[in-house]
Amino acid sequence: MTGRLLTSSESRFWVTCYTDASFGPSGAGWAVWARCVEGRVVRRGACPGYVTSSLEAELAAIFAGVFVACRTWGARIRGVVVRTDCQAAIHLLTTDHEGAQGRRSACAPPGVPGAGGGRASAASPSQAQGLS
Repeated sequence: MTGRLLTSSESRFWVTCYTDASFGPSGAGWAVWARCVEGRVVRRGACPGYVTSSLEAELAAIFAGVFVACRTWGARIRGVVVRTDCQAAIHLLTTDHEGAQGRRSACAPPGVPGAGGGRASAASPSQAQGLS
């Protein structure tokens, strides 16, 4: 872009999603709190029936966060930062596994700089507090 400011509808922005999940004998559920310069969205729901562990519930919550952000703000999103308290999910999503790099790159949209080599971001619940 040369010489002009972007309007709100033209600018691309980052979304931060805070996610959490619960898993127990009576069922599993997820919650998402997403925010960006255009506002915030709070959603919750039951985990899919195939979820059989707390890790799978946390991964379902992370997926729901990204899905909610994309559904709400669409192509205006430049990127999504996911905040979760699940160390196992953080490890799974941020550790290079044998053969995973090619799959990650294959799923990246064309023309996205750095796609395929990015890292997830995570924070403890105490770091997530204090946001309005």
